[in-house]
Formats: sequence, C-alpha cells, structure tokens
Amino acid sequence: MIATAAFSARSWVGDAQFDPIEDALHSFTSTAMGFAFALGVLGVMLQKLRQGSKRVMFDVAAMAAATLIPICMSIWGDVDGLLQRLMFLIAYAWYVREAL
Repeated sequence: MIATAAFSARSWVGDAQFDPIEDALHSFTSTAMGFAFALGVLGVMLQKLRQGSKRVMFDVAAMAAATLIPICMSIWGDVDGLLQRLMFLIAYAWYVREAL
C-alpha cells in the first residue's frame, strides 16, 4: 500500500505530463495490493467456513469488490475515481468488521 502511494499515477487531466515509469509502478503495486487483499479475504473466509461459520456474505462481497470494481474501472473510465473510492470503502469496512 505504501509503494502504491509512493508512485504517482497518470494525471486525470488529458495533457498533463507524467512519468510513465511511475505510472507503471503505481499500476503494478495497486494490482498486487488488490490480489493480496482478495487472497487475504479468501483465507479468512475459508477459515470461517472450516470453523462452521455461515457468516461469509460480507467476505464474498469484499472479494467481489476487489475483483469486479477494477474491471468496471477499466470499462467506465469516466467514473473510475468514484468506483475506486467505493472499492476502498468496502475494503475498509471489511477490515473494521474483522477487527471488531
């Protein structure tokens, strides 16, 4: 997460200059972070299922958000910022729920 924040992404402004290497690093680290989150949620969900818990719907929703929202962001580029914030809201809500 820190590496993703350290590298700047391409500007939303069409003609603004950007560093393509930083943009690629930002993209790589954010993709890695998404996979790590989804795999972590999957691990927690499998542990809950092994313990007999049936309360995994929020885990399924968090994994779906981590995988489907980035796909939607690439399709609907005009609202990708809003979708990204929705994805982070779901992820942070999942973290808070697990912490409590």
